[in-house]
Amino acid sequence: MLNKIYNGNPRGSMVNTETLKENILFQLNKFQQILTEYIENDNKKKQEKRIKFELSKKSAFTAFKRQIIKDRELLLFKKYFD
Repeated sequence: MLNKIYNGNPRGSMVNTETLKENILFQLNKFQQILTEYIENDNKKKQEKRIKFELSKKSAFTAFKRQIIKDRELLLFKKYFD
């Protein structure tokens, strides 16, 4: 999948590849913002609920988001990996 994102899809157009890259970056930036809000705010319930959803299979690009959790060693959120 990453190969298609960064090197283009021979069966598709570059427009589709660029759209996919933009979508991934948007989703991951949004997720990072939620994590930042969780860390910086006292009211963690709202952000924790959002994090739980973002780490569920219902959310887009879950594998990337789970890797962010692992890389940042925010292991308390591993309980939301389904």
